[in-house]
Amino acid sequence: MRPFRISWLLAVALTVALLTAACTARAPTPIGPATKAPTPMPPSGKSIIVPTRQVATSPWTPTPVTTAIPPTAAASTLAPATTVTATTAISIALEGPVWKMVSYLDSQGKAVAALPDSEVTARFQEGRIAGKDGCNQYTGTYKATDMVLTIRLGAITTMACEQKLMDQAQAYVAALSGAATYRITGDRLEITNGGGKVAVTFVASAPTAGPAPTIAPTQTPTQTVHITGVTTVTLSLEGTLWKLTALADSRGNPAPVAAGTEITALFQGGRVTGSAGCNNYGAIYHVAAASLTVTAPAAVTRKTCAQPVMQQERNYLAMLARTAAYKITGNKLELRSGSAVLLASFVAAQPAVTATATALPTPTRTVTPTRTITPTLAASPVPTPTPTPVAIRPTGQITNILWQWTRFVTPLETIEIQNPARYAVVFKPDGKVEITADCNKATGMYRLEGARLQVQVGATMRAACGPGSLSNQFLDSLAAAVLHFLDGDALYVELRADGGIMKFANAGPAR
Repeated sequence: MRPFRISWLLAVALTVALLTAACTARAPTPIGPATKAPTPMPPSGKSIIVPTRQVATSPWTPTPVTTAIPPTAAASTLAPATTVTATTAISIALEGPVWKMVSYLDSQGKAVAALPDSEVTARFQEGRIAGKDGCNQYTGTYKATDMVLTIRLGAITTMACEQKLMDQAQAYVAALSGAATYRITGDRLEITNGGGKVAVTFVASAPTAGPAPTIAPTQTPTQTVHITGVTTVTLSLEGTLWKLTALADSRGNPAPVAAGTEITALFQGGRVTGSAGCNNYGAIYHVAAASLTVTAPAAVTRKTCAQPVMQQERNYLAMLARTAAYKITGNKLELRSGSAVLLASFVAAQPAVTATATALPTPTRTVTPTRTITPTLAASPVPTPTPTPVAIRPTGQITNILWQWTRFVTPLETIEIQNPARYAVVFKPDGKVEITADCNKATGMYRLEGARLQVQVGATMRAACGPGSLSNQFLDSLAAAVLHFLDGDALYVELRADGGIMKFANAGPAR
């Protein structure tokens, strides 16, 4: 009985299994898209593993594929975005930038920082160097080949400053004069002396992407001024006689000009001349657009006035050396420093040389608030005045005068000529020049173009005139003349490459 029950139970179980399998095999395919269980999404910014089927093999195996899930708007926390900015390295050349000193070797050979209240600069351009030593301006020449640098300083102005500024200036000039090599790293320039030490370090304060502004004077902006009842004139920096009205004091506050004094400036052909209140002066300027620099040393006469007037004169000449920009508004001129500080204010004392006088519309006279009476005659044009520097005579008055050499000012020394009668020159009206150089006589040709003077010394024996003779120096200096100006009975001749200034005295008409 028991075996039968067991067999029956096994048969029933087998039958149920077969029926279940048959029903499953014949189940209809669902109509419509198959539904899948939703795939759980990971948190925003995470990755999940998605299995992919291998086509080449029958039993498929999951291959991990990393799929980045983009952040969603519903994410509670977003990673901050990172911005990558492409930068381009800028290569700065020796020529072009205005280099500002940041450190130098002092008299003890120690590297010290530049004084905070000083401005020490250098600019290299086409073989010439110019800048400020913190007290005075300087110019010179240089030669740069590969990394080798030699500097030969020329003229330096002679303004007096605080002792600490003078000490720094002396060390700076010595560093430039002893230059042997240079190196530019980023925006820093290091000049090394012959002993291999870094003598002075600069930083480029105003690098230029292209060539530096040309040194030659360029056309300057003009300002048109309409004056009722007078002519219409166009004011320009150049050709207008400017009269100083205010000069910044040591604190940068504008102070009026001392009573009884007149300070003027006439910019013309690359040279500025005028009266500094006591003495007449002359200097070289460079202008480009609205920038203005007076880089050459000023030639100043040697008159003596009251102490306040002399101090004002020194302040004025120092101001010229600090000028970096200018602005003309109406008939007013402002000079400003590199940091836009107002240094001086001028008013046009005379209109521009190139201004053309034109008749204004017929002037009207008001009789009542509602009625005007118009004259029938037009106003006549006013002749254009020609500005003349104060106390400086026209350049044409140097001919047929015996000019005797009395003084020679160089960047290194001032030489008083002991016997001026032995060194003389006469400029003839026909363009010829007669020269007496101690025991030597010479002739030649000269050419005048405004303030420019060129002398061509002809053949001469150049005999030996004895110990202490300045014959050769006198002849060579005349041959290097580039500019001239007159002050009373004195003639000043400036030499090329900042070689110095020759002073001549009027010894009367030439025979």
